[in-house]
Amino acid sequence: MKVRSWFWAIFNFVFGLGLPLLIFFLVPEAEAWLKIFGIVFGIGFVVSSIGYIYPNRFLIYWIVITNLLLLIVGVLIIVGIINSAIYLKGIYGPMGEGASAVMWALVALFLPYLVIFPLLQIYYLKK
Repeated sequence: MKVRSWFWAIFNFVFGLGLPLLIFFLVPEAEAWLKIFGIVFGIGFVVSSIGYIYPNRFLIYWIVITNLLLLIVGVLIIVGIINSAIYLKGIYGPMGEGASAVMWALVALFLPYLVIFPLLQIYYLKK
């Protein structure tokens, strides 16, 4: 079982450490469920980074499950942001168009990390 990929291992390690830190420091008034979400996903991605360096069957399944969960959460977040952008543009007229533009910028920022990278990791493991 030769899966070694230092790129994905480093990416998952940095993502696993960065996600909880971003939630704790950029959103200090976040509710407990969001902080727990950040910690659980952080641990999941740090463990999956180990799976890219020392692969075994359990860690490969762990990587796939972690990425599938992030993909589901990412799609839900993207759909929620798009729904908000459409609502703001329809309700508030010109002011809503500006808010809608900000929402579309958020979609462009979140899409690679929450949807594209998990898909690429699953594709890499399938290869």
